[in-house]
Amino acid sequence: MWLALWGVAKPRRWWNSHRGWSAPSWERFGWAPASWALLLLAAIAPGGVITGVPIAILALGGAWWALVCGEPDRRKGGFGWFARMLITQPALLGWWGVMLFYARRPVPLALSMAFACAVVASMAGSGSLMLWFHRQVNSKTRVATLACLAGIGVLAAFALAGYGVGKTPPALSAALVAVFVLAHRPASAVMQRRAFLFRYFAMFGGLFLIVALVANGVGTVVTLGGAWLLTGAAIGLVAVTSVTESPHGRTSG
Repeated sequence: MWLALWGVAKPRRWWNSHRGWSAPSWERFGWAPASWALLLLAAIAPGGVITGVPIAILALGGAWWALVCGEPDRRKGGFGWFARMLITQPALLGWWGVMLFYARRPVPLALSMAFACAVVASMAGSGSLMLWFHRQVNSKTRVATLACLAGIGVLAAFALAGYGVGKTPPALSAALVAVFVLAHRPASAVMQRRAFLFRYFAMFGGLFLIVALVANGVGTVVTLGGAWLLTGAAIGLVAVTSVTESPHGRTSG
């Protein structure tokens, strides 16, 4: 309680009073690309205390930045904002756990630390990023953002396929998949209801397909689970290209 009060609540109250939405964009949203970049850095950095400790410190700093300067998804309707924040994470967390236990090579501890802090940052600041994306929805920035996300998705797919044939290190594959899944959420949060339901049923059916394939020796839980996550994120990005509705209106979730 003391840490939450003095470490987060008081700095957050000060920031909202003195900075808030008047602060520059890098201050309000910079924690997001910083946490994703740190994930990738942790994936390619050599293991050991010399690199692990600085990465862990930076990861904690990024999570704190999001907790102080970010806003969660507080849209009205559907699930409450706290419940919505929690139910978006289990699939990615479960797949990461599978990577930890079944990857061909150990996933570095520093990478898992960076991942955990990136997830916390995503939960704490998803509303801020969603509003930013919506404000840019008719601008060149929106197109550029979607193009960057699509590029990350392609890289993640190639990395996962490379891991499946033993060419890509598991750490890099895990980091790229996690970055794509986390980064696509603010955009796909404004999907229309029909697209949301389509993705829901497609992903639900995909779970049965994964179980059937693994049971018959086709693929592994790591590769098929990663492909499942990438597919869901890709559906969200495709669907959001036609969104014209405000995230405070009728949306998924």
